[in-house]
Amino acid sequence: MAKGEDNPIIYDDINVASGTTAIITAVAGRRFRVLGYTVVANAATGIQFVDEDGTAITGNMQLAAKGGLSPNATYIGQFETPTVNKELRIICTEDVDGHMAYQEFEEITT
Repeated sequence: MAKGEDNPIIYDDINVASGTTAIITAVAGRRFRVLGYTVVANAATGIQFVDEDGTAITGNMQLAAKGGLSPNATYIGQFETPTVNKELRIICTEDVDGHMAYQEFEEITT
């Protein structure tokens, strides 16, 4: 079970070149819940969110040149990192820019 509903929302930009790039740095004892994001590709590319071990968090999403994604932000989140102490990374073959809103939260075990 995760706790995070009362945690502050953090806003950050996404500016990545091709390859695999960390977009949220790991925080000890914390996972990340992405509430919403917007990405725009400079050229046709696929994007995928993964953790630092390469574990897929989302599927591969294809974007046309100058195309983008902007799913509705939601307090329950678009996706979460699966474990604590892991960066959130994005994989793409072309430059991608955008922004995101997320929360850090700790793991609670009962």
